[in-house]
Amino acid sequence: RAGVNVLIIENNTSSLLKAGKIENYFGFANSISGIELLNNGKQQFKNLGGTIINDEIVTIAFETNLEVIGKERYEWENLIIATGASRLTSMD
Repeated sequence: RAGVNVLIIENNTSSLLKAGKIENYFGFANSISGIELLNNGKQQFKNLGGTIINDEIVTIAFETNLEVIGKERYEWENLIIATGASRLTSMD
């Protein structure tokens, strides 16, 4: 919205893909599936001018700019790393 060029690099491993029904998300009167919530968020991001690509980042380097390397190389001025978190399946 502020005219900033934003790129999201994802690898389709979001926990939302496994959530069949979300009933405790603020602002939603009815339940929504994780896939629907994820797709709605992606569409909102794209509507605001963002770009989403599918890749798996294996290297981050810094020469004059940040370089993020997966199947392709992406050069950017700023970087936010959001890896998510694994869910615990049992209490040990």
